[in-house]
Amino acid sequence: MKKHFIACITLLFSTLALSAADKAKHEVQPSETCDLARSPLMRCDIYIDYERSDKKLNQSYRTLMKKLPTADAGSLRRKQREWVEFRDKTCLDLQEKAACDNALCDGVEHDQCILELTNIRTKELNLFLKDPRLGVRSGYGFDTKYPPR
Repeated sequence: MKKHFIACITLLFSTLALSAADKAKHEVQPSETCDLARSPLMRCDIYIDYERSDKKLNQSYRTLMKKLPTADAGSLRRKQREWVEFRDKTCLDLQEKAACDNALCDGVEHDQCILELTNIRTKELNLFLKDPRLGVRSGYGFDTKYPPR
């Protein structure tokens, strides 16, 4: 009876271990999906959040572009390119000011800045979608005050 009990317990634990290993094999871990070469990020910590935000930004941008006359679409395209340059420079400057001297904080300020500016720009584009005149009047501009005070 005791041998039977030990055999059952052993079987139960080995089944649980196999089940957990199988589950882990099929789950997508953020580090497996993080492709820093295809993003402006320095670290993988917030990659999934950035991906979601970037997808929303691109969706808003494409929707707005489809609604605009050719001349306005050209203005938006130019302004969006300027915004990417602004975002990248602003976030690099912020990272330098953070003066991080270890691997734990290296890139954290930069990546948080990238994420926040992406979310801010998405909100701006969505405002232009709601009120196209606002976009035209502002030249599809963006807020250059970062970090917000």
